[in-house]
Amino acid sequence: MADKAYIRKAYHKLVRDNVPGIIRAKGEVAVCRALSEVEFRRELFKKVIEEVGELEAADPYTPGKVWDEFADVYETLEALRGLLGVSKRDIEERQRIKRQQRGGFAKRLLLEYTEGPEVLRRQ
Repeated sequence: MADKAYIRKAYHKLVRDNVPGIIRAKGEVAVCRALSEVEFRRELFKKVIEEVGELEAADPYTPGKVWDEFADVYETLEALRGLLGVSKRDIEERQRIKRQQRGGFAKRLLLEYTEGPEVLRRQ
């Protein structure tokens, strides 16, 4: 029987709670550590960007994949919401107010440019 060669692959990224167990069930080694609150916050923001990129890249004609990527984005945002201590009710209320004041995205508008004597810069 031939010896197995083990290759270390570094990730250094936030993973869901059950991922280490899934890796171990495949006979591999998963080395993890718990993050401090500051590290967790930083990694959650990185994870949101990662997951949104995967959603953007998902094949829109493969509904299951799109739904999975939406679920990943939502799970990451929910973890961030909880960490920051923001309630779902507060977010939904802010969303309602912003939709009333500024609208949604139903019209699919892309602002090309503005002209005028003074353009207000929003930060």
